[in-house]
Amino acid sequence: MATLVDGSSRIAAQEALVFVNDMEQSEHEIALAKSCVSSLKTYTRQKDLLNGTRLHAEILQMGFLQRNQFVASALINMYSKCGALSKAQELFNQVAVRTTVLWNTLISAYTHYGLEKEAFCCYEQMLSEGISPNAVTFTCILKACSSTRALHKGQQVHSQIKTCLSLEDDAIIVSALVDMYAKCGALKTAQEVFDEYQNHDQVSWNALIAGYTQWGYGHEAIRCFEKMQSAGFSPDSVTFTCVLQACGCVGALDKGQDVHAQIRRAKFLEKCNMVVAALIDMYVQCGVLEMAKEVFDELLNPSILAWNVLIAGYAKYGYGKEALQLYERMSLDDHVPDATVFPSILKACGLIGDFERGEKVHAQILARDLLGTDIVVGNSLIDMYIKCGLLGRAQNVFNDFVFRNVVSWTTLIAGYVHHGYSEKALDCYAQMLLEGFSPDIFTLTCVLKACGNMGNLNMGQQIHAQIEQDCCLREQTMLANAVVSMYAKCGAFENARAVFDEVKNLNNVSWTSLIAGYTQHGNFEAAIEIFEQMWAENHCPDALTFAWILKSFGSIGAAYRGQQLHSYIVKCGLLKDDVIQGTMFMAMYAQCGMLVEAHELFDKLSNPDVVSYSALMIGYGQLGKDEVVFDLFDKMVKNSLTPNAGVFVAILSTCAHLGLLDKGKFFFQLLHEAKNVLSVMEHYVCMVGLLARAGLIEEAVATIELIQFPPNPWLWHTLVGACQNNGSFDFGLWAFCNAVDCNEADTEDYVSLSIINGVSAREYGESVATSEHLGHIPLLSEILRQL
Repeated sequence: MATLVDGSSRIAAQEALVFVNDMEQSEHEIALAKSCVSSLKTYTRQKDLLNGTRLHAEILQMGFLQRNQFVASALINMYSKCGALSKAQELFNQVAVRTTVLWNTLISAYTHYGLEKEAFCCYEQMLSEGISPNAVTFTCILKACSSTRALHKGQQVHSQIKTCLSLEDDAIIVSALVDMYAKCGALKTAQEVFDEYQNHDQVSWNALIAGYTQWGYGHEAIRCFEKMQSAGFSPDSVTFTCVLQACGCVGALDKGQDVHAQIRRAKFLEKCNMVVAALIDMYVQCGVLEMAKEVFDELLNPSILAWNVLIAGYAKYGYGKEALQLYERMSLDDHVPDATVFPSILKACGLIGDFERGEKVHAQILARDLLGTDIVVGNSLIDMYIKCGLLGRAQNVFNDFVFRNVVSWTTLIAGYVHHGYSEKALDCYAQMLLEGFSPDIFTLTCVLKACGNMGNLNMGQQIHAQIEQDCCLREQTMLANAVVSMYAKCGAFENARAVFDEVKNLNNVSWTSLIAGYTQHGNFEAAIEIFEQMWAENHCPDALTFAWILKSFGSIGAAYRGQQLHSYIVKCGLLKDDVIQGTMFMAMYAQCGMLVEAHELFDKLSNPDVVSYSALMIGYGQLGKDEVVFDLFDKMVKNSLTPNAGVFVAILSTCAHLGLLDKGKFFFQLLHEAKNVLSVMEHYVCMVGLLARAGLIEEAVATIELIQFPPNPWLWHTLVGACQNNGSFDFGLWAFCNAVDCNEADTEDYVSLSIINGVSAREYGESVATSEHLGHIPLLSEILRQL
């Protein structure tokens, strides 16, 4: 503060000099200066930098730059508003007497163009030169603090304001302070500043409401809105926009509809695009898409913003087809989409697997050079290709992406995990760390899932140890659940239980992770025990929990317990979706061989989906009822349902189980011709087993070579077992060696290879188990002899 006080004499001298210069000017010069100022204001409004520069040259000839502060200020302002900030700074440096007005012009320009660092430097230099800031200076510098969330700097400015100004009569400064504290997240201080001064205006109310909304305190924002109206203030477009966002944030549909009525009465729907977009978005956030569409349809000429919000809403709730239809309508109405709509369109393409449309959008993005400037668009493009199963294209976009962030890496890693390329996901994670990116909770969750999928316990333990160093895992429920799931998938149940028991806030995912792990590893009784403990501790299972526990019931043939659970769920209404509920219990009954009960449940479904069909088909397939399986497939197609990966698993497993070679080949070809169905390992396991058991070993090997992801142990087990039936030692040995490489060769594989070896010995007169083919497998010959 000493700087401000010590500079008072210097300021007085400068003002006197300006006064003398003005007195010395003739009336003609004053008139000419006024004309220059007026022309400069016109050029500023028109952003006419060319004529402004020409006038600057004439001003220099007339010598007005040093003699008239108003001309100098108007000239600096012209350059600033036209975006020529370096020229404005250069001109400012040439002025001998730099008043508060000139400093404000430059600080305001830097703030306006988002150059807050330069604005802060100007402000500090202004103070160091002894120039006292005024209300305009403080307003500009507080805006810079708000934009950068520079709370500490804002607090310093607040202290300076208290020594220089009386805030009682200055609502603008009060509003700027409230806005600064609110945007910096210091909502308590913002409220205290607001309450301290009674001289409120529309801007200060809006600043407080906006702050509460921005930080997710929707109910407080709504209460503040109601207080504002009680105080006699009428909402403006900013108020309405903020309170609608608050209603959407907390799902306050009734209040949102009340605000909608106020907006209609105030006729804001006809005159403010921002309010209209906020209204549509409020209905979207509250999950009422039909009302959002009604508001949109009332518009005579919807703005780009309104189109974007509605398209984003449909994409958010999974209506990809409808979102793309809206996008087509927007294009037909001659609206040029801006960058903000592309993430929603790309999401819609990914939802329905429309990669051809996605490629067209990709071309539009490249034409606008958005990949070099918009990281959200780039990440959305990567995600779209992943959702469409085009991982190579996703990787190419990622490689060409100049500006990557943690979201970029996580999107790619999650894509590899989702499509079964867990090893590739871990490679990607390692590269991410090498390039200096720190994983967030979502990255770590994906990587832990990859470790679980691969059974890579060692890597999972390393990641777990790193997490424990960086944070308190017991406080991070989502991350702890991922660790539990990883250990459970790897069969390390002691580790899984140890982490599980430490979690502070157990949720459904925590319990389900453990139940799923026990079920996957065939420890069905342990899964049921955990389920009963979950129930006893008053944790209500969700659909996924029920799905896993019913699988355990089905696996041990505990149909009675499944029926009891079914009755209880129906009685209590724990699962409202009849399709989900029906499909889960249908799968359990089918697994237990109770196909009559399973089919009765199926017939009761009002609108069975592909999952329902596949569950029933698998049940009939297991009992050899192939005709029923194929009839169900035909019925599903006739009902306009597109077969998914699960349906093809049901069909191919039936063909493999019953040795239906021609049918299996037909459906396997159909699978590869389907555009929107991604092949999974089970498809290849079924087909390889079917071909190998039919003696078509070379075709089986050729099918394996088609697999675009690492084959899992079940494939090798299937091939070893099939080779046992026809004594194909070479291929059986090849499959066995691959199983060994996976560390997954089990006793049945050794037995099968021993039988193949015996058959080969009878055929060739010697035991090939002692041949050089087996030399690289430790102790194999000895094991075979023991068997």
